[in-house]
Formats: sequence, structure tokens, C-alpha cells
Amino acid sequence: MWFAEYLFLERSWAKDEKTLKSGLQRLKDFPRSFWLALFVEGTRFTPAKLLAAQEYAVSQGLTAPRNVLIPRTKGFVSAVSIMRDFVPAIYDTTVIIPEDSPKPTILRILQGQSSVVHVRIKRHSMGDMPNSDEDVSKWCKDIFVAKDALLDKHIATGTFDEEIIPIGRPVKSLMVKHNQGTILCNIINF
Repeated sequence: MWFAEYLFLERSWAKDEKTLKSGLQRLKDFPRSFWLALFVEGTRFTPAKLLAAQEYAVSQGLTAPRNVLIPRTKGFVSAVSIMRDFVPAIYDTTVIIPEDSPKPTILRILQGQSSVVHVRIKRHSMGDMPNSDEDVSKWCKDIFVAKDALLDKHIATGTFDEEIIPIGRPVKSLMVKHNQGTILCNIINF
């Protein structure tokens, strides 16, 4: 992961602020197009963490979430502030696995077993983002309130109620393609 230029953070803003800001600034001169994934929830979703988020929301007078955690916005606000001049858009991605579908696991993937995963992607132009840090933070929190309602609707109806674009199944599995690429890279290196 070091060679892929991951930013390793410690989940402490006092320790991570400098690492995050310098890492994001380096992307300005990155020679190729890139995708940057930010998980603003800051952690994995578990029932215990959802309960803690709900208790925190009630104590702060916020809407209590049912399906998402409350976003931690410092890193997101910093990312928007640094990258607003050279990143054209933010893609808000919502992923849900229907209750009647088996959960995707590494074992299932290795055994060639499929799972159904519903993904909704919404593009937000960077030019449409609010200007102040406080407004960017509020925007992110509002997105999660809307995402929570969207997940409620999906749980009730089984759909995001938007245009569905099936991607089908690739002719070869991703694992095979990955392995072929690895073998090709190894052959070139010798």
C-alpha cells in the first residue's frame, strides 16, 4: 500500500492534519487522472457504532440516523478546500446489499460465488460546493441525512427508485483479470 501512495492516518486530527493536507496537495501535480475515496464515517458500520451515533445525535439535537453513521467532516472539508481547484467533482456513492442476498465476502469471491450489490452514484460538481468550511461541513452532513432517507426507501421498496443501469457480468471474472495483470507485470519485470 505504500507504493500505491495511500495516506495512512491515525484517526486523530492533531496527528493527521499535516499528513492529510500534504498528501492531498501532492495530487495537484499527479501525472494521471485519479480517484480518491474518502470514507467520512471514519469507521466501519456496526450496530454498536450506530447506537453510539444515535445517542450522539440526540445529545446534539441532530437527526438520529437509522442506516448510516454521522460523518466526521474535518478531513472532508480539508480535502474540498485543497482540491477544489483541480478536482472537477465529488461522487457520492451509496452501497446496499439487499437483505435476501448473501453478503459478499472474500471466501465467496474466491469460490466464484456472486452477491447482489445495489450502488447509487451521484455527481456533485466542485463548482457547486459551498465556499466556507462550515458550509461544506453542513453540506456533507446534509448529504448523510438524505442518504439515510434514501436507504430507508431502499429497504422498504428494494430500489433507489431511479434509473437502473445493469452492468451485467463480465466475460471473465475480476480475479482472473487481476491475476493476468499480475503475471504480465511479473514477466515484464524479469
